[in-house]
Amino acid sequence: LARISALAVRDAVFVDNRSKLGHNGGAHVCLRGHVSGSSFTNCVFAGNVSEGGKSALSGALVFNSTWDPKGWCEVVNCTFSNNVNQAKDAAAGLTVPRGQVRAVGCVFAGSVGADISVASKDSVVVVKGCSFDRSDSEAFSSPVGEIRRE
Repeated sequence: LARISALAVRDAVFVDNRSKLGHNGGAHVCLRGHVSGSSFTNCVFAGNVSEGGKSALSGALVFNSTWDPKGWCEVVNCTFSNNVNQAKDAAAGLTVPRGQVRAVGCVFAGSVGADISVASKDSVVVVKGCSFDRSDSEAFSSPVGEIRRE
């Protein structure tokens, strides 16, 4: 969606979308490049499907700050429900290949695949006041990056 500048999205609904292997995502919002300062507020990501394969760039919402590993995004009061990701190294909900994301007051429920995935050693997701319908070990996938609760 965005490649060279920050994006501010409010009250948007991304429902029942599909993507095939190699097309980067489900819902899908994929931010790549100079995207630091982007935000999503009061958005809904529901029933989206990323089909098969192995792609760290798939899921309902992908933040990939390729130009700046310290690039950041805020996700506030958003709902991620019943999203599916068949890729083995990405989340059904929020995937962060590179960058910093702060998720505040979000709801994650009914995902097939992890709710949040961090795919590089430079990446961090901070979770504050979010609710999950399962344990952190099932909801989070972080082979090399960091996911932490505040």
